[in-house]
Amino acid sequence: FHQGKRTLRADSPQCEVWRQRLRDVSWCMRHLQHLYTAWYNRTRSVRRRGPLWAGRFKNTVVEAGTALWACWAYIERNPARAGMVIDPGDYRFSSYGVWAQTGRHPFETAFRRYLKPSLPLPYAEATDEAIGVALRGEFARLSAEEAHLSPEKAERARTEAEKASSFSLRAQRRVRHWVDGLVIGSELFVRETLRRVRSEAEVARHRLSRVVPEESEAPPIYCWRRLRAVQD
Repeated sequence: FHQGKRTLRADSPQCEVWRQRLRDVSWCMRHLQHLYTAWYNRTRSVRRRGPLWAGRFKNTVVEAGTALWACWAYIERNPARAGMVIDPGDYRFSSYGVWAQTGRHPFETAFRRYLKPSLPLPYAEATDEAIGVALRGEFARLSAEEAHLSPEKAERARTEAEKASSFSLRAQRRVRHWVDGLVIGSELFVRETLRRVRSEAEVARHRLSRVVPEESEAPPIYCWRRLRAVQD
């Protein structure tokens, strides 16, 4: 937790104190925010003082079912509501953004064990893909309502959003596929092409990026990406 800068014996009273602290979500978030703020202030060229975060961590008790669904949709729409993207699925730094762009929830195990059973019917018994489609439709409906469209138009927007192909949307959102991709196509095509200019060993061990469609008859799209340095 402290990157090797501190040590604790597993049987020590101090270790038990830390166990209790890390079970407390509010304490853990406060500690995380403190560490991050200290790092941020230390690494900026322009010195700053005062709080970094807009407000303190808030722990809210939410009832399972409809309230949880509405809360989840509200949180995942934060990037769109802040004007950073139009569609929450285009924001790759959120859990929904990763899910929409890869087809797999980044916290898949926790999502299925804790969140999914608490969703309202029929989502609690639906497939992960069906839940993602319904959430996409809910985003479209909420955006239409915020634009002061009629209930009929809001419902139409939801229906149209749910009809969109998740595979096509994921392929469009995988920006690095198209920006950083050297070779794009089937796995066989990508590896055969790279064998012309790279060693067999390098081609064999290189992990390809891919977008997987839901339709069983549609093959995945693979991508060999070039590495590049990212600077602030």
